[in-house]
Amino acid sequence: MERKPNSRKNSLQISLLILTLGLISIGCGNIEPKGLYKFYSGDQIGDVFSFEPGGDYIKGDTIFYKEKPKGILIRTKRRLDGQQFITVKSIKTNEKATYINK
Repeated sequence: MERKPNSRKNSLQISLLILTLGLISIGCGNIEPKGLYKFYSGDQIGDVFSFEPGGDYIKGDTIFYKEKPKGILIRTKRRLDGQQFITVKSIKTNEKATYINK
């Protein structure tokens, strides 16, 4: 006896897989940087960014310290191992640097 595939069941499984992957990708979007980020690579803009009370903060995509802009937040990234990175562009020189959360 040959078994016929259940196309409705397969269609439902594919739909659930697509929905799950979509939700995962939404959850992996940009994260709000928190804590201390130290220079990792690129053209160094500064030694650290400290997203703690009294430190650096973000308005829109600009990083400020005491009302003075320090850089433009280009990207945030969280690797599978949990490490978090930010990529920042200098307002003065347009150079980019990556910082790692410590």
